[in-house]
Amino acid sequence: MQALDVPTYGSVATALAEANKLGAIADGSIRVQGSRERGELALDFSWTRQTADGRFSQPERTELKVSAYIYADERSRGGRPMIATIWGPNDSADRVGLRVRGQLEQRGRWKSDGTLDWPMALEKLQGSLDIAIRSRRRDASGPAFHGALIERVGNEWALTDAGIECPAHGFILAHSEFPDLMYPRSQQDPPPPVNPPRPEWVDPTLWQELLAEGRRFFPRREGPYLGVPTWFPAQEGPVTPPAS
Repeated sequence: MQALDVPTYGSVATALAEANKLGAIADGSIRVQGSRERGELALDFSWTRQTADGRFSQPERTELKVSAYIYADERSRGGRPMIATIWGPNDSADRVGLRVRGQLEQRGRWKSDGTLDWPMALEKLQGSLDIAIRSRRRDASGPAFHGALIERVGNEWALTDAGIECPAHGFILAHSEFPDLMYPRSQQDPPPPVNPPRPEWVDPTLWQELLAEGRRFFPRREGPYLGVPTWFPAQEGPVTPPAS
């Protein structure tokens, strides 16, 4: 993963394509901490092939997308603003970060300079992709996850499509242990409790944080698509135009 030492459109898209090809990340997307303090903002990076959309005259295309997830919006009664940008071939990393910041400011989600730590997010992206790929290749220098990576929590924990994992302790809490919230009684109802026993070696505060994060992704719904997918994880990196 040396290519991400200097993040560019090409290096980020190529790394995500490799992770997609190996099935190392779940659903073609990976989440990283985006704010200085965990629990304010997360960023989702994805490299996907979008199918043509005749309604809006959109051709088939491959997109490197950066989307913001704002934790405080989970408790708001209004709608959640869409904060996302497409990282284009001619965009520098700094330009993309400034666009995300601009959207946060315009939509009233900017609190302080700690709301978005873009360099840290890119560093965490590099580390997460590196670990996900080494895990899928069963590289002895990295952890061995049971599933494809969704998000890392700290240095030892991860959410994967198999559940909450801590490879250092050989621990996994299966995603099926979480209640299905597909049909909640109302938007204001608190989520059903998740009370699996906490391992004695896990800090209680961290355990609650892990369970809260797990509720955002689990249980995973498996089975046939209800409709034709409009996108799929792209397995080929960006095409380099021939030199003129």
